[in-house]
Amino acid sequence: MTNSHNEATESASTDEAQALQVSSPSVDLDAANTQAEQVIKRYVKWAAAAAIVPVPVLDLAALATVQVKMIKNIAQCYGATANESSLKPVVASLLGTLGAAGISGGLVGSSAKIVPVTGTILGSIGFAAFGSAATYALGRVFSSHFASGGTLENFSASAATGRLKAEYKKARAE
Repeated sequence: MTNSHNEATESASTDEAQALQVSSPSVDLDAANTQAEQVIKRYVKWAAAAAIVPVPVLDLAALATVQVKMIKNIAQCYGATANESSLKPVVASLLGTLGAAGISGGLVGSSAKIVPVTGTILGSIGFAAFGSAATYALGRVFSSHFASGGTLENFSASAATGRLKAEYKKARAE
């Protein structure tokens, strides 16, 4: 009787293992990384385009929308899911970690648009630089997180701060 019980247990364990393999398909990391890089490049362009919005604060909302959609698309590259409503506070928290220089660049660029013509042009240029660099940095951080098997549920904004700042600095230098 012990033998048949062991066989049944082994069979059940094998069935569970097969079910787990089916429910969490393996992802080709090279293909996913390539696809994620394409997503990041596409959304960096959209972030720069968000700077064209002539209304202060509305441009910030447009940038946040671009970034949230980018992270959702990056998650899909790795077979993960990301809920937009869950991403909004995470993105806001991460952008806050860029420090005074990063945030003030975005806010100054946005608020400069109050001044007709010249302010709009200069504000758009400054905001485009901030938005593009911040979007690139966020994309790289989340791409790395999802590539390592992470999910939105186990993402730690505090743990990602150093990498975000490094990626932001790298993007600003290019």
